[in-house]
Amino acid sequence: MRITRLWPLLKSAVWGVWVTLFALVLLAFVIHVIGVTSLGDANRWVRWFQGHRLYFLLWRVLLYAITVYAWMPMRRRVLSAEADAAAAVRLLRVEVAAGVAVVLIEATAFFQTP
Repeated sequence: MRITRLWPLLKSAVWGVWVTLFALVLLAFVIHVIGVTSLGDANRWVRWFQGHRLYFLLWRVLLYAITVYAWMPMRRRVLSAEADAAAAVRLLRVEVAAGVAVVLIEATAFFQTP
């Protein structure tokens, strides 16, 4: 396949999502390697991680709050661009699904045995 055919794919937003996802996975891997090597072994790293669960929970709650705060102006723009009631219902369904997903993720993390 010629590079000229791939260029639109490389410039698309989908490519940016994949690059961002790869960078985040790589960053998580590097952080874990640094944590394991600095504490000596993986068991000590896991114990340290579990000992600081509350701080990580507070960090995630802060990120969720920032996301909701940033979403509100975007929500108003979406609803003003599509003024029909069906768009509002679709948007509400997506918001409820996102909220349920966050609650399930956090409940799973909470009920894991430390």
